[in-house]
Amino acid sequence: MSVPKLSFTRTTTGITLEGRATPNAVVTAENLSAAPFGPSKAPDTFAKAKADAQGHFKLTVPLAMEGDKLGLRIASGPVSLLDVRLGRTEKTDGRRAEIGHQGLRMVPGATEGSYTFDNVRQNKKLGEPGAQFILTNTRTKEKTTFILDGRGRLPEGSSVNGKPGDAFGLNVSDGVNNQYMKDTWSQFVIPPQPDAKGITHPTLPPDMKAGAKMKMLEGPLFVDGAQPSDAMQGSLGDCYLVSAAAAIAVDHPEVLKKMMKDNADGTVTVTFKRFDDVKRAYVDHPITVTREVPMHWGKPLFGSQPEGGPAGKECWFPILEKAYAAWKGGYSATECGYPYEMFEAFLGTEGRHLDVRGLTETRLWNALKTAADRKEPVVVWSGQEGGTRKFTNTGLYADHAYTLMGVTEENGKRSVVLRNPWGQGEPRGNGVEDGVFTLPLETFQKFYVGVGIAS
Repeated sequence: MSVPKLSFTRTTTGITLEGRATPNAVVTAENLSAAPFGPSKAPDTFAKAKADAQGHFKLTVPLAMEGDKLGLRIASGPVSLLDVRLGRTEKTDGRRAEIGHQGLRMVPGATEGSYTFDNVRQNKKLGEPGAQFILTNTRTKEKTTFILDGRGRLPEGSSVNGKPGDAFGLNVSDGVNNQYMKDTWSQFVIPPQPDAKGITHPTLPPDMKAGAKMKMLEGPLFVDGAQPSDAMQGSLGDCYLVSAAAAIAVDHPEVLKKMMKDNADGTVTVTFKRFDDVKRAYVDHPITVTREVPMHWGKPLFGSQPEGGPAGKECWFPILEKAYAAWKGGYSATECGYPYEMFEAFLGTEGRHLDVRGLTETRLWNALKTAADRKEPVVVWSGQEGGTRKFTNTGLYADHAYTLMGVTEENGKRSVVLRNPWGQGEPRGNGVEDGVFTLPLETFQKFYVGVGIAS
């Protein structure tokens, strides 16, 4: 089936789409460019309408910009799916090219030296359909190009060549942004095999800070249970992971404690969750690691520990981070990601994604308050400001994930309580301690673009 003509009109909430289909047909449009890597339940990217008796339909696609790709489904008997790339709509797609790669694991392929991809997330979609990404083996310099299919997934049989420990730079373009592949998104690492004792040792970054050495973490995993303040980001760009762990510690610290087991030989087994496509359910995935982590000036180089008091001796978070790095192959493979990927790994739940830009202040408040009331862990993240890392004169950092500690409402003023995983860096004069601060809801809506909820 075909649509003979489509017209687009920009509105304050998105793009109004008009066209003709079979009389009384149900027409559904999905913005495939808005959070294409998120959980499968993303109602804020959908719009639905019914054609009239003459076949005319009209609907508003939320969050749509020039360059976005739409999936248009017309159901009137046989289902037809059309891909539409938006033309001039007055507002250009400014979203950077992204890919939800954290769910991918490199596993041995059919031939020696080849590695295919296993996806441990429930939603196998990695990005916008037709998006291209290139993996470059940093050792051999070999480049392999992939194009996501119409469902935003890797084509069957996709593989790369290498050996355990090899790192691959990841560049991605959605056809509008990063067309020349100048910006590197993250890395993949081929996981080393567990040793004879079943212990996995994650590959260390080749550019690890000079003077850093592997040292054993002493002390118990937990002293006073898992506290949000225990999870501190070090020199890795894994704020999504740190903030997600802290969010779980806010409402369900017992989950983190149950995940980790001290073994008699001094190792620690961390049991993650992975989605099993055969069982159609999340199953346990244990990873055993040693207590050795890279240390610099007496502190963990990556996942850090809070200073002072008995809580400063607990070491659950650096070891949890190490185990996740081992599952991914290496520390550098944990950089860049989204919190719902960690909610799946920690809790075995897909979570929900909300795009702040598509919500009214009331809808945003209701979503955050409902999640807080239900004790659902929440992580939020900020947008970008011309490639800088800090919004001017705010104390807030761009392209950065924060834990939602709670919400407050006093005398009609609504605010959110956030935590920076650095343990500092809150807006001046507005912080409490450990990077925790309160932000008016209208300010939050101005600088933050995404919400991940572990439902």
